[in-house]
Amino acid sequence: MGYLKDISYSSNSAKDVHLYTQNNTNKYSYIAGVASQMAPQVLGSLTNLIGRSLNGSENKTSNNESNIKNTEASDDIKRKELNTKLNNALKSLGVDNISNLEVYVNDATNERNQKVKTAQEEVEKFNNGTDTYTTQIETLKTSLNNLNEENDPNSIQRNQINDQIKALETEREKALTQAKINLETIIKTEDTKLEKISEQVLEIQEITKQLNALNFVGSTVETEKIKTQANELSSFNNAFDEFKKNPTKETALALQKAFEDCPMDSPYYRNYQKLYSLNQTKIEELIKS
Repeated sequence: MGYLKDISYSSNSAKDVHLYTQNNTNKYSYIAGVASQMAPQVLGSLTNLIGRSLNGSENKTSNNESNIKNTEASDDIKRKELNTKLNNALKSLGVDNISNLEVYVNDATNERNQKVKTAQEEVEKFNNGTDTYTTQIETLKTSLNNLNEENDPNSIQRNQINDQIKALETEREKALTQAKINLETIIKTEDTKLEKISEQVLEIQEITKQLNALNFVGSTVETEKIKTQANELSSFNNAFDEFKKNPTKETALALQKAFEDCPMDSPYYRNYQKLYSLNQTKIEELIKS
């Protein structure tokens, strides 16, 4: 999901985009390598087999080349679709480049924190007695203490001051109530904005993970790790979407489990945690119901 300061675009994801923008060099070099490894086998067939066996080898080679081309074409389609989704997701945030995503999130977080801080300070003025109403009241009370039977025999001034103090106290209560409402409104509004940003950041990270999995050529262990992280991301996002669409005990439990299944060493754990914390109170209330 001032917590969103923790949200950042991971270095792994940045590498993913770098891999994506590489001209597919690694991918095609890899395919060429596979083809060169197949060549001795085909030549062996040519020297040892004749007639129908020879034709069978040629057909097999042709089928392999066809499969490779079909795979390339399918990957290109997926790559274009993911690239379009990535550009649209960034555009919806008003970010022109994925490298600026972290700056955008930090700026949004700082703006939220500043607004909340300003509103909180207004409430604190009433709590510590530095608001203008309290200052005026204290000044009037000092004047009131200086009046007595000798300098105000008919209590005219004292009555006037007491009326002014009561009026200021009433106004002070109204102002304090409004300051508290304003603080609650700002927190709710700004947290809703940050929650939306959290969702969009996770979506962007999921897209880049899919792109990386599509383009990555490496060890089986690393490939499986990428796939696992992408699955974790999808599982959490799906559970969160279901919870937001239909907040029930069942969807709350599903979201809680999806969050608990997210390993703390995941590059996206902070995002999971922040998005979950925004809705934690409601989640726990539904689970207890």
